[in-house]
Amino acid sequence: MRACVADGRRRRAAAGGSGERGGASGAGFLGAQPGLCLFTTNLRHTPGRRLPLGPAGLLLPRRNPLLYWSDPETFRRKFDFLSFYDQLYSPLEFLVRPSRSPEEVRFVIDGEQLRLETEGGESLRYGSTPGTAGIALPRSALIPPPLLSYSLHRGRWYSRTGLFLASSGYRIAPDESLRAVLQGEPLEPDSRYEAEAQVALGSGLSSSLSYSFELPTALPRYSFYVVPRLTGYYRLAYAELDYRLSTLTGQNALPGSFRSEASAFYLYPGEGWGGGGRLDLGTAVTAPPWRFGLSLLNLYGLDLLEGRRLDVQNLEPEAGAAAQRLVNAGSDPLLFASAALEGRAGRLKVVAGVNGGVHREFLLANALLRLRWGRWVGELKGGRQGVWTLGGSLGRIFGFGTAAVSMHLHSSPLTEQASWGIGLRFGSRGGRP
Repeated sequence: MRACVADGRRRRAAAGGSGERGGASGAGFLGAQPGLCLFTTNLRHTPGRRLPLGPAGLLLPRRNPLLYWSDPETFRRKFDFLSFYDQLYSPLEFLVRPSRSPEEVRFVIDGEQLRLETEGGESLRYGSTPGTAGIALPRSALIPPPLLSYSLHRGRWYSRTGLFLASSGYRIAPDESLRAVLQGEPLEPDSRYEAEAQVALGSGLSSSLSYSFELPTALPRYSFYVVPRLTGYYRLAYAELDYRLSTLTGQNALPGSFRSEASAFYLYPGEGWGGGGRLDLGTAVTAPPWRFGLSLLNLYGLDLLEGRRLDVQNLEPEAGAAAQRLVNAGSDPLLFASAALEGRAGRLKVVAGVNGGVHREFLLANALLRLRWGRWVGELKGGRQGVWTLGGSLGRIFGFGTAAVSMHLHSSPLTEQASWGIGLRFGSRGGRP
């Protein structure tokens, strides 16, 4: 097998992948790995490419931010930010039941302990959760994969250009003192406790270019590849909200008054711009029927944001929005590893794979099982990419290609609610991802 060479006889299914580059459900973060250009597959042997149904969900009043300008009254009564965020987190599915924002968030004092709960008694989750496809982060060159894209192979070269519109992840970060209290430690007298939250959304254009090197080996059944990749992008729009809440306990170890600080940073055409790039490195080993992959994303990245910043102090917005430039540069790697086994038993073809990712802020894990029996194709995958995910697809191969329906379930980005949505997949005959 040759790396990224357009040889249909030698192309195999992605190592635990989905036969497509990217996506928000389950194994979506597989498309971020450079080495996967080695394993493109004819879409007739998979449930097909996901069709982007998510933007249709953004037309509903509960998820449509444009109502802020076109119909402020409806926006005030119906818009739900968490539902909007959740739909952008799953841009390839139409969410039938998106997450709902809690009516209120309460600090619950139980003896000398403190808990963060919603009005229904659900504990709020804290930590870092990546955005769409399990790789995106605020103010980072780790951008989401494209929602719509065009891929091109020429010999050992592989390129992908497309449009992304997705969530860029969120962080809820208690300071060390508050983290200890949330884990069961008692409140201390005359101590300051602080928590900071950050959430981001973005859209833009991205383009990547990779080249595969096949390494010499004395093992006849093994092939080794190294695949460097450069990714560049331009942000068409970006919005980020930062919120900081702090309190000071008294001598009785009870919280006093709370102080809040919030800021919104945004850019759009005519009001700022953003862009950047990053260097990734992927490796792959094939030893049929096994496939193995290892990738490092964002070995070095540069992200530039230039827009407007609006500050709020104790619920009172400051006058005007000041211009601000944010520059983040350096190495912030995300490590991926994958393994897969491909086989068949009679008419039944099977691909099974596991994948994992490690970043300094979060962990990713995923498993996939794909079956083909005659003209029927099924896929089941699930795992954790900040939230728990589970998805399945069932399709049939026709003369014109493959058509499939899918369902996706995941836990809410903020609470323990469950969200679910539906999707459509299509693969033209002879088409490739």
